[in-house]
Amino acid sequence: MAAEMTVTREKLAEYLADPNKFDCGIVIRNSKFILRSIGKTKRHFYPPPQISLFGNGWRKLVEGTEQTSKSTADQPSEQPTSSSASKTRREPKLRFTLGIDTFPALKAFRLDLPSNSNTHTVEKEALYIFSAESYASLKVNMERPAKQDLEFFLSKQMKLIAHSTSQRNRESAKSVSTDFCIRSGSTVALYNKISNHAPCRYVHVVGDLYVPNFKFWSSFTIYHAKDDGKANPLTFNYTADYINFGDTVRLLDSVTGISSPDMRILQVENGRVKLPQSGDKKLPVCERNQCAFQPVGENSYLSLHSDVILNDFGVVDESSHTIKSISTWTIIPIDTTEYRFYEAMGPVPNPVTPAPMITGMEVVKPDGTAIEFKGSNLGAEHKFWLGLYELSRLLLSPERTTFTLPKYDDVLNVSGSLHRSDDGQAMAAENNLTRAKLAEYLIDPDKFDCGISISHSTVLIKSYGKTRRYLCIPPRISLFGDGWKKRFGNPEKTSKSAAGQPSKQPTSSNASLVPSNNKSQPSKIGFKIGIDPFPALEEHSLDLSSKKKTHTVDKKVLYVTDCGKHVHASLKVSMERPAKQNPEFFPSKPMKIVPKASNRRESIKSVSNDACIRSGSTVALYSKISDYAPAQYLHVANGGFLPSDDNWSSVVIYHVLENSDPAKSINFVIKEGFVYYGAVVKLVDSITGNGLPDMRIMYVENGIVKLNQSEDQKMPVCQQNRCAFQMLDNPNNYLSIVSNKIVPAGATNIDESSHTIKTIATWNIMPTDETKYRFYEAMGPVPSPVTPVPMITGIEVVEPDRTAIEFKGSNFGAEHKFWLGLYELSRLSLEPERITCTLPTYAQVSSPREKSFTEVNGQVSFPITITRSDGVVYGTTYYFHYYKIADDNGVPAFVNPFTEFKRPKSLRRVWPEALVQTGPIKIQISPPKKKGRKSSAKSAPTE
Repeated sequence: MAAEMTVTREKLAEYLADPNKFDCGIVIRNSKFILRSIGKTKRHFYPPPQISLFGNGWRKLVEGTEQTSKSTADQPSEQPTSSSASKTRREPKLRFTLGIDTFPALKAFRLDLPSNSNTHTVEKEALYIFSAESYASLKVNMERPAKQDLEFFLSKQMKLIAHSTSQRNRESAKSVSTDFCIRSGSTVALYNKISNHAPCRYVHVVGDLYVPNFKFWSSFTIYHAKDDGKANPLTFNYTADYINFGDTVRLLDSVTGISSPDMRILQVENGRVKLPQSGDKKLPVCERNQCAFQPVGENSYLSLHSDVILNDFGVVDESSHTIKSISTWTIIPIDTTEYRFYEAMGPVPNPVTPAPMITGMEVVKPDGTAIEFKGSNLGAEHKFWLGLYELSRLLLSPERTTFTLPKYDDVLNVSGSLHRSDDGQAMAAENNLTRAKLAEYLIDPDKFDCGISISHSTVLIKSYGKTRRYLCIPPRISLFGDGWKKRFGNPEKTSKSAAGQPSKQPTSSNASLVPSNNKSQPSKIGFKIGIDPFPALEEHSLDLSSKKKTHTVDKKVLYVTDCGKHVHASLKVSMERPAKQNPEFFPSKPMKIVPKASNRRESIKSVSNDACIRSGSTVALYSKISDYAPAQYLHVANGGFLPSDDNWSSVVIYHVLENSDPAKSINFVIKEGFVYYGAVVKLVDSITGNGLPDMRIMYVENGIVKLNQSEDQKMPVCQQNRCAFQMLDNPNNYLSIVSNKIVPAGATNIDESSHTIKTIATWNIMPTDETKYRFYEAMGPVPSPVTPVPMITGIEVVEPDRTAIEFKGSNFGAEHKFWLGLYELSRLSLEPERITCTLPTYAQVSSPREKSFTEVNGQVSFPITITRSDGVVYGTTYYFHYYKIADDNGVPAFVNPFTEFKRPKSLRRVWPEALVQTGPIKIQISPPKKKGRKSSAKSAPTE
C-alpha cells in the first residue's frame, strides 16, 4: 500500500470520537443448525437468515458509488478489444448477494440493500443444502464498481444435521451432545406451526409488543433466572449454565432490550405438558425442541392469537395440561456475526475483506508484559491500537497475535485527549462540564435552556375502517427558553415549513443510508410530529421558529387506525438539525386508546379511576353545536376567556367548598380527590393564572340538566363526558358561547327538578397532560443526539438511616451525573428507571460558601440538575431543601414541585404561584398539603 494511505493519528482520533458516524457495518443472523436435505426433500432454513446494515458510513459509500458511476458515464467510451469486455462490466451501483460458502453451484440471491429499513430477510424457501459436509457458512457478497474483485463476509459456521433433536426430547444431559443444548445467555428464535403443512409464524418484536410474523423474526437472549423472590421487571439474577425443562427463564429482545416476564419453560409431547417439571431432573432444552412458556404463578401459556401473542389457558388435570398447538413453540439457537470497516484515507483499490476478527484476548502470564489477541484473518498488514497508542508486535499467526503490553502512562501520553465513559462511548476530554459553566447556567437557566413542551389529551379514540376519528384536542407543541435564539440563528433567514403537510422524507432513522439526489444540507432546524408506535402513519411538519414558538396541530391530521392490540400511544416530536446525523426524538406521555367516546354517568364503584377527573388536574373544554359542526375550544387570550376554532387552553379544575358569598371568593378551601357532579368547581388557566367564578358542574343528558345532582351521590366527572357549568349567583344561568364570547346564558325551566339548556352551554371535558424537555449543550454542540432526555418523576430519601437519596424516572444511564447545586452526587446503584446516590450533608453541598445559594430564614434550597458526560445539561424543576442549618449538618427534606400553574420567567421555582382572577380580583393559591386546607389571600406577585 502506498505510504500516503497510512492511517494518521488525527484520522483515528476523529473516528474514535464517534465510530458510528464513519462505520460501514454488516450483521448476519442465522440458525446454528441446518437440516440437511435428502433425496428430493428440500429442507429449508428455519428461521431464514437476516442481513442488516448499520452505521452512517454507508451513506458516503453509496453516494461515492453513484458519483463514480456518473463520472464513468460522462467519459467517452472506448472500443472493446474483445467480446469478453461486455461480460466483465458491472452494474454501476452497490450490490449485495447471498450464497452458501463451499457450495458455489447453489444460486446466489440478490439482497435488497441498502434500503430504508436496511434489513433483508431471505425468503423462507430460498436456501437449502444437499451435502455430506459437516459445516457450512453463509456468504454475503458486496460488489462495488471501484473494486475489481468481490468483497465477501462470512457468517459463523452452521452445523449440518440429519434430523432434529426434537426426536430425542426425553434424553438427559448425559446422553445428548452439549453442542445442541441451549445455554443461559445464548441467543434463540421461536416459531410456531399449528400443523405440519402450515407455514411457520415467528415471534417478532414491534414497538413493545410480541407479535407473530410469517417472514420477520426477532432474536432473543434467553436467561435462566434465579427464583430469588424478587419480581423486579428490570433487574434479575441469572445463572450461566445449561437451561433445563422446568427452569424459570426470561427472554430479552437482542435489539430493543424489551423483556418478557419470568416464565417456566416446559416440555411438550403430543400436545401435553406433564407436571411437575423441575430443572433438577437435568433434562436440557435442545435445538428444535418443542416447548411451552408458562408465566410464573399462572396456569396460562404464551400463545399465538391472530395478530398478537397473548396468554392462553390449557385443560388441566392433576398430572398434566393439554395445550393447543398455538401454545407450542419450537426453539432455535441463533448466531450473530458482525463486521465493520471504514476507509479512513479514502477508497482503496483492494477489497476490505477478509476482515480481521477478534474473538478473545488475555494478558500473557506470568510476568504480564504481553497481551495476546485470538481471532481470525490476522495478518502482518494489520496494526493494533489501544486508543491512539500503536502496539508493538512480538508474534504473529493467522489466528493469534501477541504484542508488548504498554504502561498506562505511555498510552495516556498519546491518547490523553480521549477517554471512555462507563458505557464505553468515546468522548473528547474538553467536553467535560466545568463547575464554572454549571454555575453560569444555574444563575439564569432560562437564558440557556432549549425547552420543548408537548400538550395533549390523555385519551384518543381509535379509528375503524374508512372512518377517521381525529384527536379531538389537537396537540400543541411549544418552544421555551432563550437557548433557541442561538440554535435558530438569524430568524430572517429561517424559512417556515408547511404546517400540517405530510412529510415526504423517510421516517426511519436509517433512511440516511439511501442517497438523495439533493446534495444540499438543510440550513435550519426542522420539527415533525407523528404517533408512536405507528410508523406507517405519516409524519407532519411543525411550523416552529424563533419568532413562532407555538404550533397547534391541525384538527384533521392525527388519528390512530385499528392496528394491533395497542392500549397506549404517544406523540413523537422529532427534531432535525444540520449538525446531527440522526433526528432527535421527544415522546409525549402515553395516551390511552379507547374504542369510542362515552357520555354515560357511572358511580365511583363501576368506573375506572383512570377515567375520573381529579381535583387539581388539568382539562380542556370544547363545545359542538352538532355532531358535524366543528368544535369550539375554551381559550384564554388577552386576559380573557374566549371561544376558538383552532386554539385551546389547559385549565386546572379545582373541587372547592361552596362560599356563601360568591363575590367574596378570595378565601376558599380546596378539596382533594375526584370531582363529582353537583360539586362547586373553579377553573384556572394553567399558564396565565386567570380564573372563572365559582360554578357548579352538572351532568347533561340530551340537553337536560337534572337539578337534584349532589356530590354526595359520588357520580364522578369522567373523560369525554358532556357537562354544564351552573353559575352560583344565578342558578338559571350556565357558562355558554354567545356571539363569540364566553358569557352566562339562561336556561329553560322544564319543571322544578330540571332545566333544558342549549348546545352552546354544553361542554365536553377532556383531561390533558404536558411533557416538558430541557437541554443545554454547555460545552458546545455535541455530535450525538441530546435524546433520550433523562427525566425525574419522583425523589425520596432512603430510610431508615437517611444517608442515601433515590431518584425515580426514565432514561437514566452511566453517562449521567446528578447535582445538588454545584455538588456532584456520588452514585451507589443504577438502573434505567432508578438511581441511588449518597445523600450529602449541608456542609458538603454548601462548600465553597462563596458559591453557595442564598439562605432565607435558616433554609437553603438547592436545584437538582442532570448532566451528561459530553457536556449536555438537563435542567429539572426539582429542588432539595435543607433547614436548621446552623450546625452545618442541616436536616434534609425533599421539596416536591407543585403543579406548574404558569410558566414563570425563572424555571427554578419551588412553589409556583397561581394568580386566579375572579372579575377584577386576583388571589394567590398556596400549594395544598392536607385535605380541606384553607388558602388565604396574600399580595399577588407580579410577573
